[in-house]
Amino acid sequence: MTRRVALALLVLWFMQAMLWPASPASSPTTAVAIGTQDAETGGMQYANWYFGQDNLTSVSVAIQINRDPLTDDGLYFQSYNGYINGHQFYFGLQTRVGKPGYALTGKGLILSEFGTVDSSNMRVAPGGWYEVGSGEGLFISTRFGYAWKAGNYVLAIKYQETDATGDWYAFWIMDTSANVQTYAGALRFATPSSQSKKGIGDGGGSWTELYYREVQDSVLPEWSISIVEVSAVSRDGNTLHPNTAYLRNADNFYHIDQVFHSDSNHLDFLIGGSSTKSFTAKSVTLTPYPAPSIPDTTPPTITVAPGIDGSVVSAATLRLTGKATDNVGVGQVYVGFNKVDMGADGSFASTV
Repeated sequence: MTRRVALALLVLWFMQAMLWPASPASSPTTAVAIGTQDAETGGMQYANWYFGQDNLTSVSVAIQINRDPLTDDGLYFQSYNGYINGHQFYFGLQTRVGKPGYALTGKGLILSEFGTVDSSNMRVAPGGWYEVGSGEGLFISTRFGYAWKAGNYVLAIKYQETDATGDWYAFWIMDTSANVQTYAGALRFATPSSQSKKGIGDGGGSWTELYYREVQDSVLPEWSISIVEVSAVSRDGNTLHPNTAYLRNADNFYHIDQVFHSDSNHLDFLIGGSSTKSFTAKSVTLTPYPAPSIPDTTPPTITVAPGIDGSVVSAATLRLTGKATDNVGVGQVYVGFNKVDMGADGSFASTV
């Protein structure tokens, strides 16, 4: 078996492990695997997110890359790996993105769908490229070179539009430090036979993978990513956050760990360096996020005493009376540049 085929089979096995984790309800924290060695390649850390409903139209993962790995090894942070319309997909960022005819290139973004080789289901971003696989499993994938570094990003998969064949979902990344959003390509997912499978499924996960070693038997590259917030949009347009998460560290890696901060819901993925695995698997409950504030779009109104509003008055002074109202509340009223006192009902009077 060639190394390429072996690696592909490993990737497929780890994807399967990610998509069908043990039930969080019946899986308490388990003992850490014995041993201090790290595998050459494979999936390392997994976090499955549970919103409590399916048929999602978008999923966004806000991250902070605390350390740029600066390595020639192949590292992959998969933002959300799950199903759209019943078809398996994943998307995220890599240290070395594969490109047909060039092998591994530099840093970039990847969005893949499995179970198809139909290239008409892809929209490649300007400057990007694509790959179609068949010998090692059916897949289509859009790729895009992107020089990510230490900093803050939001990676999102979003419903785009529907045509006669299926639904298009696009991959966007936002560099929140620079306030720059970049389009990384889109894929079409065939219309499902059942409406229960339509959209993005619940229970998908974020995970890391070491898929290539530049130097065999070398130490793990040091990398740290914090997942700051995971959110989704329901088909009704409501913003959702996961209620629980199921965390798992791979048995065949030792110098890795996850740290969940219950006060902020932040999750740290730690790889290499002084990191050592503190648990194998556990479930965590996220602190409820505050309800989103509803913007006040109704402007306040002011009425003045009859006979004055719109009138032309020739006098040294004028007594102005009126009333200010608002659906939320009136903070203050100015006549000219002068603040005036108001009654409890919003009434006011001023000499100008």
